[in-house]
Amino acid sequence: MNSQVFSKTKRRKVFFDQDANPEDLVALMMLLSMENIEIIGISITPADCFMDDAIEATLKILSLYERDIPVAEGHIHGKNAFPNDFRILTLRVNNLPIMLLQPMKKELLVEEAGHEFMARKIKESKEPVTVLLTGPCTNLVAALEKDPEIKNNIEEVVWMAGAIDVPGNVVAFHHDRTAEWNVYWDPKSSKKLLDYGLNITMFSLDATNTVPVDKNFLKRIANQRRYNVSELVGQFYALTYQESPTEEDNYFMWDTLCTAYLGCDELATFRKIEIDISVKSPSEGRTFKSPGNGKWVNVADNINKEKFYKYFLDCLKKNGKTYEEETP
Repeated sequence: MNSQVFSKTKRRKVFFDQDANPEDLVALMMLLSMENIEIIGISITPADCFMDDAIEATLKILSLYERDIPVAEGHIHGKNAFPNDFRILTLRVNNLPIMLLQPMKKELLVEEAGHEFMARKIKESKEPVTVLLTGPCTNLVAALEKDPEIKNNIEEVVWMAGAIDVPGNVVAFHHDRTAEWNVYWDPKSSKKLLDYGLNITMFSLDATNTVPVDKNFLKRIANQRRYNVSELVGQFYALTYQESPTEEDNYFMWDTLCTAYLGCDELATFRKIEIDISVKSPSEGRTFKSPGNGKWVNVADNINKEKFYKYFLDCLKKNGKTYEEETP
């Protein structure tokens, strides 16, 4: 189908499922800055993170924005674990100066498992819910399996996932490098998600590869460090930054681009295509076109890069409430 500019942004109720890598946490900051978004709950998938630090970092960011939003820990693990070299970034950002002194409301952490909490919040909502996924879709699929009726209250699934016409970013033994990590972590759930017939908008590597975290962009964040949220985000990205001739080593604005779709008008054009997902080696997790299978998704392309970067920087123009320890 031909690409077409998506309609204007609108007010939404959003359930946010993330895995608390630096990009996911910055995406949370973006969401908290959006006046058109009401976040009804957050769940954390145990994928690209260490869970204890993921919970702490999420609660600290909520305190920075003085927001009381319930958070649930996911307990379902995917087949293919993220490398520890990726996951440790959550620990590192959780120990930056602002984060170390930021308090947490531990009472916001609910006892329900992530997928159970998600299912309940979607079911209880009096308005249709947008589910934003910046990690694997495991919790959402488990929520749908627990209570299939929630499908009727899901307006849209917005997911950072997949690689359609570009190479994947998974480099693993006996793999052909066709997969993107959020899909590869749990290929079976990823494939199942397509079977529900949901309205899925996908930001694949085809789109996110066009918005790298490079030095010029880091300077633009640094130029507005008078805002403590910008200062913090600049520190987050400084820990991830590298520009390498080997693209798989570089960091891109995966989750933040996907999140910007909820608040930035005419961010991109989209093509509606039928896709499927491989669950077999050596292409496990590959997302590929499958004309005629009836599994339609809206895939982002033609990103308005300067509009995105400006919108992103505007989201960071905030001074959150920070704390300092009292000197004895």
